[in-house]
Amino acid sequence: MASHAVRGDTTLFNALQAMQPYKSSRFLTGLERFFQQWSRRALWVAVAGLGVMMLLGAVRFLAGPLPPVLKTTGLILGLLDLIAWYVMLLADAAATFAQLAIRTVRDHHDRGHFAHDLDLASSIREYPRASIARADAWLDQEATGMERRVSVLFGKELAMVTLLTTLLTGKANEIGSAVVAHLAPTFHTTPGMVTGALCTAFVLLLIGAFRVKARVGRIAYLRYLIRLAGLGDDNSNDSANGMTALDVPSPAQVISLADHRAG
Repeated sequence: MASHAVRGDTTLFNALQAMQPYKSSRFLTGLERFFQQWSRRALWVAVAGLGVMMLLGAVRFLAGPLPPVLKTTGLILGLLDLIAWYVMLLADAAATFAQLAIRTVRDHHDRGHFAHDLDLASSIREYPRASIARADAWLDQEATGMERRVSVLFGKELAMVTLLTTLLTGKANEIGSAVVAHLAPTFHTTPGMVTGALCTAFVLLLIGAFRVKARVGRIAYLRYLIRLAGLGDDNSNDSANGMTALDVPSPAQVISLADHRAG
């Protein structure tokens, strides 16, 4: 029985790891696809123009001054390249604006997001309640441990590295030179090496903290799906009172109901 439960828990864990949040880029509306097409076309024009200008620059470097025709061509390509980059940025900004400001586009993604999460929640309910409870408890403990690590990274260690980096970059002539003069004969150290090492440690700590934050967000999303299925900690009292989890409607039912209300 124990091995069977472990296999069930492992299967559930693998299923949870495969669950991904809703991505609006995979379910674009017609308006968003229009902006996306213009953005891609502008990107291709910009890259092609940049490539031709680099080629002209290489010819100029290897063969000497360019003929007037090629100079004019390079200037025109540079202008077109700049316009293409602006068109790409404007198209991306317009697509983002459409998701936020145009009601039909916003409602389309809200319905899709909700239906996507309900679909994942429905698949979670297919597993034994005991396995789901253990997975939820493990996720809770994992999130607590990672949040503790984030507090450490953004706390004492980061404060110490920040202080040392500021000290050595701001007082390099007064303190850094004395330290380097003492260490240089043995370790071949320079002020730039000391400052660079501290800055590198600072950046690595930041990267580690943000990665842990992303992991905590991922765990929070999985626990949200468990609660959406009606099987999380928030429903423990209901389960103890003999109440069952609410039936989760299918994504097609959600979209159909939302379209009916919108109409």
